[in-house]
Amino acid sequence: MRQFIRYGFGLFLFILLATNFQAITAQAKNLEGIVTVDQLNVRSSDSTNSNIVIILKKGDKVVVKGTKGDWYRITVQAKEGFVSKQYIEVTTAKTKASKKIETIINVNGKQLELEFEPPMENNRILVPFRAIGESMGIDVTWNQAKQQIIAIDQNANKQVIFTIDEVNALVNGETFKLGAAPKLTEKRTLLPLRFFSETFGAKVKWDQANRTANIDRGVNGEEVTEGADPVVNPIELTGLQAKVTAGTLNIRTGPSTNGTIIAKLLKDQTVDVISSTNEWLKVSTEGVEGYISSAYVEIYQADKRIRVLASPVFETQKGQSLLTWSKLGGTTVQSKLVDNVLQLTTDANLIEEIFLVNNVVKRISYERTKHGTVINIKLKDGYTALTQNKGAATSITFLKKSKSGKVIVLDAGHGGKDPGTNGNGLDEKEIVLDVSQRLQKLLEDADFTVLLTRDDDTFIKLGERVEFANKNNADAFISIHVNSAASTSANGTETYWNKNYSGEDSKKLAEEIQAKLIEKLKTFNRGVKEANFQVIKYTEMPSVLVELGFVSNKKDADLLAKDEFREKYAQAIFEGIESFFE
Repeated sequence: MRQFIRYGFGLFLFILLATNFQAITAQAKNLEGIVTVDQLNVRSSDSTNSNIVIILKKGDKVVVKGTKGDWYRITVQAKEGFVSKQYIEVTTAKTKASKKIETIINVNGKQLELEFEPPMENNRILVPFRAIGESMGIDVTWNQAKQQIIAIDQNANKQVIFTIDEVNALVNGETFKLGAAPKLTEKRTLLPLRFFSETFGAKVKWDQANRTANIDRGVNGEEVTEGADPVVNPIELTGLQAKVTAGTLNIRTGPSTNGTIIAKLLKDQTVDVISSTNEWLKVSTEGVEGYISSAYVEIYQADKRIRVLASPVFETQKGQSLLTWSKLGGTTVQSKLVDNVLQLTTDANLIEEIFLVNNVVKRISYERTKHGTVINIKLKDGYTALTQNKGAATSITFLKKSKSGKVIVLDAGHGGKDPGTNGNGLDEKEIVLDVSQRLQKLLEDADFTVLLTRDDDTFIKLGERVEFANKNNADAFISIHVNSAASTSANGTETYWNKNYSGEDSKKLAEEIQAKLIEKLKTFNRGVKEANFQVIKYTEMPSVLVELGFVSNKKDADLLAKDEFREKYAQAIFEGIESFFE
C-alpha cells in the first residue's frame, strides 16, 4: 500500500509537472516578443554551445513558439531557433488586453501623464484640454448646464469658450472654426491638437512616426510669434497613381529639371506615387524610381480622380514673407481678401495643412465644405496679402500696407520658355526683369506697395498677368519690354496705352513716363502711342507698356547692357509714376 502511494504520488507529480509544462508552452505559443539587449544570438538548440542561426539587435520583434527550460523557441525573419528568456520581453495576454498608450505629449519640455490613448477625429488627434491648458498657465472651468469649457489666459487677455460636439468656438467673442469638434470622453474634454497653436499662440509640432506632440509656449504665457516655425500636418500619398497627360514625360533622378533623365513615360501611362517634393512627384514603375513634373499628370485614388494641395513652405525672401503650396493633379485655388482675412478656396481632396502664428499671420484654419476646402488666413494689422497661381503652385506674398495706399503692379515681359527678343548678346526677359526689380526698390522706398507679375525667370501667360493686376486692385500697371527690328538702324524709346479702361489716365501715365525716359536716357523719342496689347487693353486701372530701346541697335543695346543705365531707366519710370500721382 505504501509502495502504491509512493508510486501514485510520483505519477501525480509527473502529471502535474507535465501539465504545468504544457500550460507554460501553450501560454507562450505564438506570442510577440521584443529583444531587450543590444545584441542577442539566436541558436540552433537550447544551449550556448550550439550554432548561431542569426544575430538580433535591441527592439527586434520575434514570435515565441514555445519554451524549453530557460529558453524560448522563436521564429524571426523566416528562421527558427532558441534564445535565452531573460533577454526577451513577451507580450502576455494580460498586456494585450490593456490598451497601451503610445502617444506622448510634451508641454514646454515636460511630458504629461495620459490616462488613455488620445483618439483621432477627422484625421486630427484629440488631446485632453485641461491638463495641457493648466500646464500652459490657462484657467479652465466647466459649465455642466451648457456643456461648455471656458478657458481664460490672463497674460494674453484672451477668453475662449467652446461647446462639446460643436465645431464653432468663441475667441474673445469672435467665432472661430475648429478642425474637429471637442469631445467629452471618459470624463475628459478633448480638443484637436492644433487648437493650441491656432488659439493660444503655442508652437506645436507633431511627430507622426513617434506619435509625439511637443507644445511650447513663451514664458508667462507669451505667444510664440516672431520667427516661429510653421507647423505642417502631413498627408499620406502612398496608394495613389499618376496618369500621364502629356505626349511624353521624363522621369528624372531628382525633383528638378536639372535631374538626369532615367526613363520616359507615354501619354495615358500610369505609375505609382511614392511621395511629393514641391511640384514634383516621386513615382515607381517597372523597377524604376524617379521624379516627374506634376503639371503633366492626373492623380487617381482607387480609380477615382483626386486633386492634392501639398508641400506647404513658409519662408522669408528679401524681407517679404511667402507661403507656397504645390497644386498636384490639376488642383485649382481661388482667393479673395475680405476684412483682413485671405480666403483660399480649393477643390483639393487631400490637403497638407500648415499652421502659422507669426509676425504677419494671426492664425490659419481650414473649413471643409461639400465643394472643397476654404482656407482662412487671418492677417495681423498693417499687413495685406496677394495670391499668385504659377504653374503647379499657389504662392501668397504677405506685404506691409503702405502709407500712400497706392498699389503698383510691375510686369516684366516674357520669361521662362519665352525669352522675348534678343540681339547684341542681350535677352529681353533678363533686361526687363532687372529693370523691374530696380524700379520696385525705388517705389517701395517711396512707400508704394509694389507687386510683380514675375520676380524670377518664370513664364506667365498674358491673361494671368491681367488677372493678377485686376484681382489685386492695382492703382497702376506698368509692363516693361525692349524692342527689336530687322533694320539695325531702328532705335529709341516709346510708351503705349489703351483706351479700353481708364483711357485718359492711361494716356496721361504714358506721357509722364515717356517724358522722364527721354529726359534721363537721351534716347530717340518715338513718342506715346495707342495699341491693343492684351496686358494694357484688359487691365482695369491706368496701364502702360514701355519699350525701353532696341536690342538690335548697337547704341541702344550698349545702354541696356550697363547697370548704370538700367538704373536710369528705373529712375525715369519711377519719376513718371510719381508725377502721374501728384
